[in-house]
Amino acid sequence: CSDKRLDLLKYKEKPCVIVFDVQPVKNYFYSALAPSVNFYSEKNTIIFLDWINQLAIDYDINIIIKRKRYNNLISKNYIKKIATLKKTPLWDEIDPSIDANSVLEGVNPKATISIPFTSTAFISRAKKIPSIYLDPTGKLDKEFHLNDEIPLLSSKENLFHWYKNLHLNKLN
Repeated sequence: CSDKRLDLLKYKEKPCVIVFDVQPVKNYFYSALAPSVNFYSEKNTIIFLDWINQLAIDYDINIIIKRKRYNNLISKNYIKKIATLKKTPLWDEIDPSIDANSVLEGVNPKATISIPFTSTAFISRAKKIPSIYLDPTGKLDKEFHLNDEIPLLSSKENLFHWYKNLHLNKLN
């Protein structure tokens, strides 16, 4: 857990969703490894953010992104995308050095969205916060997905359907 002092009051003004990502690294780094699949590519993670941004716009919700730790290999285009989103009134970012437990307890979000298959979804679920994995590629095998407690969504339409149902259930 982080030992940083948090002032998260500003995040409680409006309902929010916390996003947990896996930051893509620069393309040359992946090329050097010669992977057969690059799930966490710059392209895929930007699609992930674009879908969530459209959800934020359509439902007028705050999105707080909690990125993984800093390192020098992170894609510059991804960093630019985050910076562009943060210029809008719907996006904010929590320091990547702050641990997920502290963020979830301090913000008490309406829901969390994690890129598959990070542990943050399990942490959210343990705290009774609705949580999903969002697969921007649509290529992950749902049958192989071992944890039925956390839904694996693989389209923008599924994301919007999930949030609409979550939103309607909270209103009732």
